Amino acid sequence: MSRQAKLVFGVGATLLFVCVCGTIALFSALGGAIGRGVELDPAQVTAAASRIADFQLPPGYKPEVTIDLGGYLFVSYAPGGGHSHIMFVQAPASANVEQATLEQYAQQATQNRRYDPHTRMQVVGQQQATVRGQAVTLVMSEGTNSDGAAYRTLTGVFQGKGGLALLSVEAPLSNWNQTQVEAFLASTR
Repeated sequence: MSRQAKLVFGVGATLLFVCVCGTIALFSALGGAIGRGVELDPAQVTAAASRIADFQLPPGYKPEVTIDLGGYLFVSYAPGGGHSHIMFVQAPASANVEQATLEQYAQQATQNRRYDPHTRMQVVGQQQATVRGQAVTLVMSEGTNSDGAAYRTLTGVFQGKGGLALLSVEAPLSNWNQTQVEAFLASTR
């Protein structure tokens, strides 16, 4: 992939990730107002997720939203409360994206996706996991969210059913359950 194509993809993937997070925040703030192109029906969210991977959600997590934009597929699950999420973003196979490039942009998006100047995230480590039978390096970031609560994000890249996919698990540290996160990762096939 040329340098220009990598740059365009990186900017596009980062903007999509930021826009989707913003859409979720806006949806939550408006109490359920539906934006154009956003699917909230749990059956549709589940169907979209099955195009990326099959998995067993941690207890309490429910389908939240899916967006299919230009072949990029986004799916989000949440247990309620607005601060914990499991998200997938899958690039179309035609995007011809290199895994190392997506991993780099995923790490940058994790650190830079928050618009609130009171939110700070920094990479604190890595964790190895098997996702869909593939060895995946997950990047762990911690910091504080806009409410000042300690927060953790675990992000990694794997080959989804339809292209390279980004997985993000995020929650306040007070809600973080490493055993449930590991069980979820192990169930992803």
